[in-house]
Amino acid sequence: MAGASKLQDLLARSLLPVY
Repeated sequence: MAGASKLQDLLARSLLPVY
């Protein structure tokens, strides 16, 4: 699924601080 990558990225940015 192409959307899985974007979902993972969004979740990661939401949970982890962006440096």
